[in-house]
Formats: sequence, C-alpha cells, structure tokens
Amino acid sequence: MSSFNILKKSGEFSYVMKNGLIFYHSLLIIYVLKNELPLRFGLCVGRKIGNAVVRNRIKRRLREIVRYIISFMNFKGTVVIVARASSKFADFNELREGFFSIFKKSGLID
Repeated sequence: MSSFNILKKSGEFSYVMKNGLIFYHSLLIIYVLKNELPLRFGLCVGRKIGNAVVRNRIKRRLREIVRYIISFMNFKGTVVIVARASSKFADFNELREGFFSIFKKSGLID
C-alpha cells in the first residue's frame, strides 16, 4: 500500500484553491497546483453533505481511491479534492469512476 502526504493546515488548502486549476465533476471538484514539491493530497468534505458519520465515510472512500490511484501518477504538486453533495448518495464504484474520469480530464493520469 502506497502512502501519500496529506494537507492539514487551512492555509495550505486556501493557497491551492486560490492558485490552482479547477476541474469539475458531478461528484467531485479538484484543485491542482503544479510545483516541485512531492505529491500531496487534501480532502474536503463540508458539513452541508451530512453528519460526521456520512462525512467520514466519504473521506475513507476517497482516501482508499487515492491510495490506489497514486501508483498511476507521475505528478509533482498538490491536489485538493472537494466532495460535492451528490457524493453522499454514490456508492464506492461510482465514486471511483468519477475520480478516474476527473483525473483523466485534468491530465493527472493517462
């Protein structure tokens, strides 16, 4: 299982969201900031999506997809993944397919 660096400070999140490229999908939004730092990920699941149980379930699913997809990536920079409200009703396979399609659209994977 591959490990990855995680963003934790709100200043890092806001910097990537302000200066990065934005890609939209019906389940997710990603912000991509290319730089020479090693690959880092940040996950955002807002309170509007649901209670703590629902938000944590979505975060666990997203982390597992990131662990899988990291082996396909040769990217240096920071990626912030924001879950949309529709991800609350998506199962794991739908979330994974949405993740792959948005990452292909952004050019992070081939």
